[in-house]
Amino acid sequence: MTDLESGVYCLNDGFVVTGGTLRGNNVTFVVDQGEVRFAGSANIQINAPNNGNNAGLLIYVPIENNSKVVLNGGTEAVFKGTILAPGSRIIINGNSSTTGFHSQIIGYTVEADGNSNVVIIYNDEQNYDALTMPEVQFSE
Repeated sequence: MTDLESGVYCLNDGFVVTGGTLRGNNVTFVVDQGEVRFAGSANIQINAPNNGNNAGLLIYVPIENNSKVVLNGGTEAVFKGTILAPGSRIIINGNSSTTGFHSQIIGYTVEADGNSNVVIIYNDEQNYDALTMPEVQFSE
């Protein structure tokens, strides 16, 4: 079992969890390069910070990193917070979790796969809000 301290985890060579238990409260994962992959045999219980600049941001994969994001997890899996990977193909495999994802999931494409139920519950207070609204400006 791995219990993470609260904080930001910057990962430059992917983030792969193949089994065991990973728990972390008030954590944000920034994956600059490489895949994000959680195996179905892993018991993942992670949630984003409640306040600060990263409030609600659980996993961030910059648009320049277009590696795959595969989200599985055991029946006790808990994901709370935004998964923001705008350049990535995100694949969610059914995990039969009763809690599921309390997330907004943003990717280049998002696919649900498998033969189990995928539960996604969106609660605005648990997710990331951009600090500034996007805008389009025209110039001559």
